[in-house]
Amino acid sequence: MANEYIAIKDEKDEMGIVAITRQVFESIAGLSVSEESIFELPESTPFYHPVSCKVNHKEFSVSLDVKIRFGSNVVSECSKLQEKIHSAIAQMTDLNCRNIDIRVIGFLF
Repeated sequence: MANEYIAIKDEKDEMGIVAITRQVFESIAGLSVSEESIFELPESTPFYHPVSCKVNHKEFSVSLDVKIRFGSNVVSECSKLQEKIHSAIAQMTDLNCRNIDIRVIGFLF
């Protein structure tokens, strides 16, 4: 079973370990999507979550299902969203995401 968190130990001071769960990365990605007016996350259900994160040792990847406003350039806008999510995660956690996969599952009219 994969880890549910990434443990970070600061080499400078020996005060302990900080562990960041995958839900933190999912929340950061979800907030980044909600800040963009042309994107929307589909509704979550008990068995479906539009944002998921997989943690494997010290690496993690984020996957998102999104709807995009009709008429928008899908490739360009998704690329911008990937950059926004990457920079938000890096700024808040000092970690780099290995992959940010965006699946467009529909359009907003």
